[in-house]
Amino acid sequence: MANLFDYLEWRGDITFEMSPVNEVDCLLFAWISYVNFEGIVPHEFAAPVTFKEASDMFNEKYDLDRILSESLSFTRTSGLALKKAAETERFSGMKMLGYRNEIDYDNESQFSAVTFQIDPKNAVVVFRGTDDTIVGWKEDFNMCFMPEVPAQKKALEYLTEAAAKVRGKLYICGHSKGGNLAVFSGAFAQKKIRDRVIAIYNFDGPGFGDGTVLGENEKEMLKKCKSFTPTESVVGMLLNHSEDYTVIRSTQKNIMQHDCASWMIVRNGFVTVDEVERKSKVFDETMKNWLRQMSPEERESFIDALFRILSANNAKTTIDISSDVFKSVTGMIKEYNNLSKEARNMLRRFTAVFIKEGGETILKTRKGKTPELTAKASEEVSENGVEQEEKK
Repeated sequence: MANLFDYLEWRGDITFEMSPVNEVDCLLFAWISYVNFEGIVPHEFAAPVTFKEASDMFNEKYDLDRILSESLSFTRTSGLALKKAAETERFSGMKMLGYRNEIDYDNESQFSAVTFQIDPKNAVVVFRGTDDTIVGWKEDFNMCFMPEVPAQKKALEYLTEAAAKVRGKLYICGHSKGGNLAVFSGAFAQKKIRDRVIAIYNFDGPGFGDGTVLGENEKEMLKKCKSFTPTESVVGMLLNHSEDYTVIRSTQKNIMQHDCASWMIVRNGFVTVDEVERKSKVFDETMKNWLRQMSPEERESFIDALFRILSANNAKTTIDISSDVFKSVTGMIKEYNNLSKEARNMLRRFTAVFIKEGGETILKTRKGKTPELTAKASEEVSENGVEQEEKK
C-alpha cells in the first residue's frame, strides 16, 4: 500500500491551482514540521524561504543519509519528506516562515511551530508534535491534571500572530501533541481568526483533560476539525475528544503506528477502516477508568514521580535512555529507591490498579470484532492506475 512518499511521486506535478489543499498535504506538512529548521527558516514572519531553499540548506547543514541510517528517532524520515517534497512542482516553491522551537525546562514545556504560505490566498499553520525530549513527553502527561499546559497557551499566541502576518484562508494542523495544539488554538482563537479557518487537521493527537472547558463558540469550531487516528492508536485515544475521528490503516504495528509516514494513502486521501482495533479500545477504556480513580493532585504526584525516574542520569531525551539501556535502567532503579516511601507506595498502588483495570477491560471486550476495511480502503489501486487517474 502507498504512503506519503508515494503520494509525493504521484501528485508531485499537480499544482495547488489544479488541486487545492487536502488532508494528505496537511499530514505531509505536519511530518515535515519535525525537521530542525533552526538557522534555516526565519523566526519572524518576514523574508520567507521556499521548500527548495530550506531543503538545500538542511542538506548542507546535516547528513541526511546518516540520520536515516543511525538516528533512533521515529521522526527521522521527516528530513527525507522535506527533500522529496522540495523536488516536486507542487511543493518546491511554497514559502516557509515563522519557525519557533522552544524548550522550557523550568515550566515543563516543549513547543514548535512553522507556517507554510501556499500562495497569497492560503496558508497552513503547523504545530510540531512531541519530539524526543523527556520534558515534551511530560508536558503531554501533564494534560491529565492541568486545564491548560504552556504549549497550548503558546499555540494560541502563535496562531494569533501568524493570522495577523499572513493573508488568506487558514488551515491548522499537527501530529501527536501538535494535533492537540491545532484543535486548542483553533477553538479558542478570536472570532475574526476562526472565520478564516477552513479546516483543522488533528493527526493522532490526544484529547483534552477534564479541566478544559469548551464554550459554545469553541464547540462550534470543532465542526471544522478533522481528526485521524491509526487502527491501533495509543496517543490519539488519550484523554477526552469532543470531535469525531477517522481511522486509518498503517503498515506498522502497535505504538509504531503513531509514525504517520506509515499511514496508507490512496489518491489524495487515506485508506480507512470503520473503527480502531480492539486492543486500542481496551487501552482507551483502561486509561479512562484508571484516571477516574485518581484525583488531579494524585495524577500530578504520580506523573512527577514517574518522570523523575525516567530522567535518571540526567537524561534529556528518549534517545539518551535508549542509547545505553543498561545504564538507564540502573539509574532508574537508583532513582526509584531514592523516592520517598509514600511516593514508591503510590507508584506501586496505581500501577497495580492500571493492570487490574486492563485485565477487566480485556474480559469485557473479549468478543470484540476486528474492524473491516471500508469500501474506499478495499480498492486495489496500482501506482500506475493512480497516476493515470490523477492526470485525467
